[in-house]
Amino acid sequence: MGFSETKNSILKELVASKKSKDKLLVLATTEKAAKENTLASKTTICENDSADLVNAENNQEASAHAKESAINLLADIELSCTNASELHGESLTMVEDAHHTASKAVSFALIIDELNTHINNEVKHNKVILNLLVKDSAKAVLDAKTAVTLASKALVDAITAATSVIHLNNSLNSTKTLIENTLPLITNKTEGLDELLEDLKAKAQKMYDQSLKEKKAAELALRDTTKKFSDATTEANAAGAALTAANLAVGQAN
Repeated sequence: MGFSETKNSILKELVASKKSKDKLLVLATTEKAAKENTLASKTTICENDSADLVNAENNQEASAHAKESAINLLADIELSCTNASELHGESLTMVEDAHHTASKAVSFALIIDELNTHINNEVKHNKVILNLLVKDSAKAVLDAKTAVTLASKALVDAITAATSVIHLNNSLNSTKTLIENTLPLITNKTEGLDELLEDLKAKAQKMYDQSLKEKKAAELALRDTTKKFSDATTEANAAGAALTAANLAVGQAN
């Protein structure tokens, strides 16, 4: 075989190698793009499944918190009822004390008034001594009347307070009864809801675990494909460079 034939044969081989490497590069590029799309899709699915799992866990926590809140509310109301009952008893005692004080104030005022009348009647018999008492006696009457007024107001205030406490006590007891009747409904519903939420969480966990597994597999597949693409690019570039060099060599030889 002559030089010309040898030269043409080498060029043909280099051209064929270049075409083959270019074809492999196209295939590797297409495969890489497909793996990238697959990974993007798996990543989106995994993120959505992760969000579903978080929502399922949050729903469980919200359900448990609602039931706990209802139980705590009932406990608080029961404590308030106990305190209100004690306050009710104390307020009634306060009314009794205020009534007793008012009665004493009225009795005292009557005695002072009688004393004042007596002093005024006796002034004509002993003006020197009794004149000194008239002014004090009049002031005592005024103070006694003021005491009656204040004691009466205290009695009214005590009765008002007792009435408010009675209303409070009745309201708290009504609320307690309402919650006691409602709590079983809440508890029963949340028990059924707990089972449903637990089932949803288990399914969400299973979906997330599967999508995470598929995402990792897609990452590994893309890594392998990227390596193939890199190798194919290197080989295609090398084949192109070899063909270019051969063409230059042939041209110089001619």
